[in-house]
Amino acid sequence: MTKIYMSKLLKHILGVVVVFLLTSALANAQQSLLPKPKETHFAYLDSKLKIQYTSEEDNFQAKVVLRMRKDSLIWVSISKTGIEGLRILVRKDSIFMIDRLNKEYKSYSYAALSKQLNFDLNYHLIECVLLGNMPLPQFDSVQLSQENNRWLIKQKEKNIQIHNYLGLQNALLEQLILRDEKSNSSLQLDYGDYNYYGEILFPHNYQINLQYQQEGINRATKVHINHVKMLFTNEALKFPFNMADKSSQENE
Repeated sequence: MTKIYMSKLLKHILGVVVVFLLTSALANAQQSLLPKPKETHFAYLDSKLKIQYTSEEDNFQAKVVLRMRKDSLIWVSISKTGIEGLRILVRKDSIFMIDRLNKEYKSYSYAALSKQLNFDLNYHLIECVLLGNMPLPQFDSVQLSQENNRWLIKQKEKNIQIHNYLGLQNALLEQLILRDEKSNSSLQLDYGDYNYYGEILFPHNYQINLQYQQEGINRATKVHINHVKMLFTNEALKFPFNMADKSSQENE
């Protein structure tokens, strides 16, 4: 090889290296500018809240006790006028309900419940909705834009379109919209009044709006949630539940 050829080859290699380094630096700089959404980390949650439930069939206010073992179990007790009417146990594979007023016990697989609501549900989604976390916390700059003075992160999981709206300054989740492309059903959540509970920042109230079709009829359900008491702890909680008249209690 001639010295001239070697010189040109060396310059070409150096040029490629410089371009690579500049591209990497720009990508890292752009990545550092991306918002870092809040994720709620804890072992157990013990909460008391008030809800306003509205649908075509029913409209009521109730007091709720909500307990959670992170990434594992959700326990809910719903009472009206001081009397417990419904107890719910949400596991990663199924949902169980005891209707004390009508003395009925029901269990649902996520597949069956998704078919009934015409919306793809799973445990992870339910937990994220209750905690105000993004269902898919990982994203890149291609999915990010700004809209109405908020960050908008567009994502997709199977047939579900996900729009996450975060505060421009604090990157807190303000609104979450999920739409099922197959059924066109949608779930919208609006979070507000974030407060610190110890070191954990959590939305004090939020609004849930579910729109779906059932037997060809458009239906809508709205739930307004207001947290009254909140405790995040590492101490194990109890999750009492009577399944089909046989005493059972979910514990750590």
